[in-house]
Amino acid sequence: MRISGTSYTFAFAAVLAIASALYVGGCAGGSPYAGAACLLGQCSSPVPSPSPSPSGSPAAVLVGLNVNATPTTDPTFGAELGFLQGTATTQSSTIHVPVGSTIQFVDVEPGTAHTAADLGKWSGKFPANGPNPSATMTPAGMDISIRHFTTGNLGPPGGNASAIYTADLPGMYVFGCAYHYGQGMRTVVIVQ
Repeated sequence: MRISGTSYTFAFAAVLAIASALYVGGCAGGSPYAGAACLLGQCSSPVPSPSPSPSGSPAAVLVGLNVNATPTTDPTFGAELGFLQGTATTQSSTIHVPVGSTIQFVDVEPGTAHTAADLGKWSGKFPANGPNPSATMTPAGMDISIRHFTTGNLGPPGGNASAIYTADLPGMYVFGCAYHYGQGMRTVVIVQ
């Protein structure tokens, strides 16, 4: 097959024009092919590097358990009792946990046993029945959103602090104490 000199020259000129445009656009950073010429070592413009990821991870979240804490009424969730954000307060509250945090439940009421058990995602109301007091403790490191999550017994005769768990799945989860759910010991844990 014979290529005419004029057609060949025109085709070569077109390819050269496209390559030049990509080279200039790549070095200027304004082309979808930005950096292509730079990768070949033919560009003096620096290729932007991605922003570094934030160092560290979210802090551990402590949730205090105390059936004698002051009850609250959350405008969204209603009456809550006995779950405290941290251990330095006596005010019951909705618990807010950043995604990726570790979480530990602590019985801050000497002499009284508690549990912290997930009763599922928020569905517009608290369940009529609370958690099972004989449920098996969830192993350390598991996510608090797993089905049938429970800290197991905290306080007498066990230790006051739960294992350390994770909060990796965003959502609104209903939590309650197996021993005091009938007294209203419940909250919503919001992982966001």
